Amino acid sequence: MKLSQMGLAALFMLASIPASAGTVTAGYVTRLYVRQSDGLVYFETSGTINNRAGCGISNTTWVLPGENTETSKRQYAALLVAKASHLSIDVHGSGTCTRWGDSEDVNIIVVNDQ
Repeated sequence: MKLSQMGLAALFMLASIPASAGTVTAGYVTRLYVRQSDGLVYFETSGTINNRAGCGISNTTWVLPGENTETSKRQYAALLVAKASHLSIDVHGSGTCTRWGDSEDVNIIVVNDQ
């Protein structure tokens, strides 16, 4: 591979990494929404969102980007357990807002012990 090709390959790899991805540590689910019109699942947490993706800085909601996927169904179940049991969660965003233009997509949800 020539040097210029290696430089282009590195540039494409860097372009695919989100500039920032939001996180909340030890927050609580304060509101959980499920929309009838399109099945969108989104939620709000207590706590400060750090390093929020630029597309999601206008609000404090997080979105499960693929509500019909098995992963998002498990994440929704984790949110329900955390809300019902008043357990704190950590949320790690994906750095993108694909499902709803001004709310960051969720990558990881961690339900913490009491």
